[in-house]
Amino acid sequence: MAPSHYPRLQTGHLLTSPTNEVVREGSPVRSPAPSVRSSGPEREPTSGTIPPQSPVSHVGTPPPNTQPETPHGDVISQLTTVIIQQQASIATLLEALQRNMDAVASKIEEVSGANMFEWFQGLRPPSFSGAPVSVLAQHWLNKMAKMMRSLHCSDAQKVILATYALEGEADIWWEGMLRRVPSDYEWTWNEFKKRFNEKYFPPFYRHEKISEFLKLEQGNMTVSQYEVCFDELSRYVPKAVEDEEYKLEKFKIGLRLEIQSRLCTFDFTDFADLVDKAMRINKDFERRSKTRALIQGSASKAKTTPIASPMAEKRMELVPHLTHSSGQDKLCDYCRRQGHFLKQCFKK
Repeated sequence: MAPSHYPRLQTGHLLTSPTNEVVREGSPVRSPAPSVRSSGPEREPTSGTIPPQSPVSHVGTPPPNTQPETPHGDVISQLTTVIIQQQASIATLLEALQRNMDAVASKIEEVSGANMFEWFQGLRPPSFSGAPVSVLAQHWLNKMAKMMRSLHCSDAQKVILATYALEGEADIWWEGMLRRVPSDYEWTWNEFKKRFNEKYFPPFYRHEKISEFLKLEQGNMTVSQYEVCFDELSRYVPKAVEDEEYKLEKFKIGLRLEIQSRLCTFDFTDFADLVDKAMRINKDFERRSKTRALIQGSASKAKTTPIASPMAEKRMELVPHLTHSSGQDKLCDYCRRQGHFLKQCFKK
């Protein structure tokens, strides 16, 4: 038997055979297969070839892990599924929250609408039955607009509250307007005013007001009175409402000439600024006029009042009974009666 080329095995040690097989102590060791050599002469290894290595010992090395690793694609797929499920849950929660918010908003709107109607009734709104006089229609519409501003209500609430105050022929007219539009149509306050004006402000009345506006001048009015008339008539002239520059120019040329001449040196930011400067100039003219009248009155009074000379005063002292000149102004120094002097008194 050929001698063994392997070291003696110790207990608990692992060795590897030249064929890299793991061998434990006590187990039979297989001899390596005899190498087959060619019959030709031996050739030395050429450059680039690796010479045979001596066997490497792997004493104490644990066996490799043979469990298969989880592919990365499965992990990403599982995470994607979890994210999709979470997004669906969040969407469901948001829908439920939106439904709750809509229900709360609807309830608040119902309560606020009821309170708004109570407040409107507390203001005692005037009714309108379609009077033929356009001035009454304008007065009612202005009163309604003032009430709506105090209530701070929405456009839809303005229309509902205003039309509640319509009676008689006006109420019939509004019912006809409602039948012309879909039931879910939302009326705006501006549209209601437009329809109302078309009905109760006939063309000839509007043309008459437009003519009054174009001819309007301050005259003997104060600036405040002129402004009131200007605002009242400008509602019938759309250009005066929409075009700020036209409104400023029209108001300015209607003022008195002395106020216009002073306003030429100023710039105006808006209509209120123009009115304020015009009022200041008007008050300045009034103050100067009063001062001038007082000065002229004092001068005329000084001219008509005679100034007594020293000689005249001396004569009055010598003749004390001649206090009055003639007629009924005569006064007797004896009986103190009028109509005669002392020498004519019959009581002396």
